[in-house]
Order: sequence, then structure tokens, then C-alpha cells
Amino acid sequence: MSTPAQAAMSPLPTPWTWTFHEHSCEGTHATVRLPADLGAAHMAGHYPNHPILPAVLIMDWVQQAATRLNGASLHLHHLHRARFVRPLHPADTLNLTLDLRPGQPPSAQIHAHAQIMRCEDQCEDQLAAELDATFTPVPAHA
Repeated sequence: MSTPAQAAMSPLPTPWTWTFHEHSCEGTHATVRLPADLGAAHMAGHYPNHPILPAVLIMDWVQQAATRLNGASLHLHHLHRARFVRPLHPADTLNLTLDLRPGQPPSAQIHAHAQIMRCEDQCEDQLAAELDATFTPVPAHA
């Protein structure tokens, strides 16, 4: 995951378009569609002759999406749960859906639930990964 002094492993395109975005008093819910080959540089050695999107890159993309939704830089505070159930290959398209909820005051923490679905042309999308994490804002001076 990115830290304040470290750039994203594989930056997501800028600008991007959320395919769904809803903000309420309870938090923010949004989905973005991404081609898995955005991480092609990291797939080459993971694994030879059978490249898949590394889990750490998926986690980095979740952090980048959370930062964009939040409007300010975030860093991972705690990863509560991560489940990777299906590999993502270079030709796959994924839907990254993110639910952000603010922590209870006075905490500045943001709780996130992310679902990464592999998009299928002829059938329903398939769950590829699911993450629950807490992020904290990066101080302005960092």
C-alpha cells in the first residue's frame, strides 16, 4: 500500500469516471470499471506463463479509489479482512465497488468495504476479492 512518501504502485488513470456514485449522511458508495491490464507491469513475473493481478496491487487500487472518493490523501491504518477468491488475468475487466463510512467523532478514520468483481460478458459478474479496512487521512505536512 502507498505511504505518504511513496507513490502508488500502479497509478489509476486520471481522470476516471465512476459508473455509480452516491453520497449520503451514512457515507459514500461508488463503483468504477477498470481493465486489469492497468497492472500489466506487475503481472509479468506473477506468475510466469500464467500472469495474474497481484493482491497487493488490488489493495493499492482500493486505497487510491478511497483517496479519490474522500478528496484527500489516505493511508491504510488497519486491514481487518482480505479475501481473494478468484484470480484476475490481463484480459479481465473488473468493477471495484467501494463503501466508505466516516468513523465516530472525534476519530478521523474512514472505514471501507471493497468488492472487486470480475466482469463477465455472458453471465453475472464473479467475486474476485473483498476487503474491509480502516484508512486515516495523511497529515497536510506529510
